[in-house]
Amino acid sequence: MTKQRGSLFYKQNSWGYQVGVTVNGKRQRYKKQGFATKREAEQALTKQLTLLDGGRYTGAGKQTVAQFLASWLTDYERSGRVKVTTLASVTQHVDKYLIPHLGEVQLSKLTPNTVARFYSELLNNGRRKKNAVKGVGLSPKTVRNIHLTLSQALKDAVRWQLVPNNAASAADLPRYERPRLNVWDDQQVGQFFAYVEKVNDPLAVLWRLLFVTGMRRGELAGLRWQDVDFVEGRIYVIQTRTIANDRVVISSPKTTAGKRHLAIDAGTVTALANLKNEQEAAAQVLGHWGTDLVAATLDGHAIHPKALLRLFQKTAKAAGLPVIRLHDGRHTAATSALQAGVAIHIVKGRVGHANASTTLDVYAHFLPSADKLAADSAGSVLDLATSEGRAKGAKGGKRGATGSELPELDNTVRPYSPENMDFTTQEKPEGSGSPGARTLDLRIKSPLLYQLS
Repeated sequence: MTKQRGSLFYKQNSWGYQVGVTVNGKRQRYKKQGFATKREAEQALTKQLTLLDGGRYTGAGKQTVAQFLASWLTDYERSGRVKVTTLASVTQHVDKYLIPHLGEVQLSKLTPNTVARFYSELLNNGRRKKNAVKGVGLSPKTVRNIHLTLSQALKDAVRWQLVPNNAASAADLPRYERPRLNVWDDQQVGQFFAYVEKVNDPLAVLWRLLFVTGMRRGELAGLRWQDVDFVEGRIYVIQTRTIANDRVVISSPKTTAGKRHLAIDAGTVTALANLKNEQEAAAQVLGHWGTDLVAATLDGHAIHPKALLRLFQKTAKAAGLPVIRLHDGRHTAATSALQAGVAIHIVKGRVGHANASTTLDVYAHFLPSADKLAADSAGSVLDLATSEGRAKGAKGGKRGATGSELPELDNTVRPYSPENMDFTTQEKPEGSGSPGARTLDLRIKSPLLYQLS
């Protein structure tokens, strides 16, 4: 180490520190700013010097955020540890938001304050689509997703000893409130299927699967006939068909919990069997069939996931119902099950959540009827206990005054008072404490908390 041990400075309403570092044999000065107080800057400088003394920091030099992210994204893709859909989202975050806004900043000079201002800009003017109205921002959820990408990249930068700290981890995130779910009630679901039956909708089986199982769009679009067990009445969620970079991608569910097997009712089994027979008959007429998917057109082609959404919403509108997303059909299935009294851990398994807490977070507070059910249940227990207590009282023993008897007693309630108690003192026996110690023996004259007089 050199004699230079760093210094503090105050600039543009925030504290910072600077310290000399050697990068590739060249002496450079590393600066970091954005601390609210001098003490915070001192603590950060101490941590930085500790890293330097341990030889765990080499520095990013004059490398910009754009240069780093381009290199990082290449390594991220080559790692093979991410799904195609995840890679598509991360690439969009880097190319569309991170590099345009932060690309020119030197990686070593990226501060939590800079990152926080970047998030604020996205919230207010983040949309980059063609013909977008100026001043239209991204949703808090989208900004938080972009944050996850930046934070992961900077976490790797720290691990590779390019920077000492993850600037994104210290930046304030926009508050995210889960939007209210748009779900149908049982009457609306019935209205939807009455219309589907009336028009003989060829996709009726898929809509039934949606509302029985709560499968995601990609899971419905990717369901194969080999994943259907007609004998046991089960389907196996193994494959998905989703959109990434405007292409249909065949993949597996995004989590281990997403890979699941689901029981289906007899009506759904029958509907699937009928559809299977229809597809096989059509294949014989056509002389070919181009897919093994359940979600297929009448001429044997796989239905595009986006087309599945469009057809569902078209059907909902024709049925005279509020138009909801296909994903809201999944929410409808989950809330309907919970309202019917299905245990939360069962619903969690059917919708493919990793934890029951996630299921509760998403659905529990959208169930006002469940709150009424809890009240009715508690009230029933009290009514039963009261009834049993009255029965025991009728057999004999002391009985409290009933409501009808209160007027006869002038309905006067007198709380505890010293007159209702005896205060006596007595000597403690030997060996029970200090000699001659006295204890207070408090005896209540009446066993009732409130006396009727």
